[in-house]
Amino acid sequence: MKQWRRMALIALMAGMTAGGVRAGLPEAVRAYNNGQFKEALAEFSRLAKQGNGQAQFRLGIMYAKSQGVQRDLKLARHWMLKAAEQGDRNAQYQLGLLLEQGDAATREDSTQAAVWFGKAADQGMTNAQ
Repeated sequence: MKQWRRMALIALMAGMTAGGVRAGLPEAVRAYNNGQFKEALAEFSRLAKQGNGQAQFRLGIMYAKSQGVQRDLKLARHWMLKAAEQGDRNAQYQLGLLLEQGDAATREDSTQAAVWFGKAADQGMTNAQ
């Protein structure tokens, strides 16, 4: 039994040093809430690329609000769409806002905005109604 625990500990330590210690979504959210946008951005980006809808939504917010990155509404829309397609009602609502408002970087699309507002409303988001 001791041998098994020792091997498990060695494997764990090897994984931590080889790939680096990575935070997860809760740590990224904590960093974001503390204004540590560089750390949050790195972790949200990693998780978003792996398909994490919450990270995709939060990354979209960071690009929309210029938090730790230069404002980029195309990237904000890209990440919001990914999260919205996974059923995230907050992303659906925010994507609706981006599409409704439009700007020089993203064209206004009231029809698609209404679709996303409807999906968010169907999930109980009263602001989307």
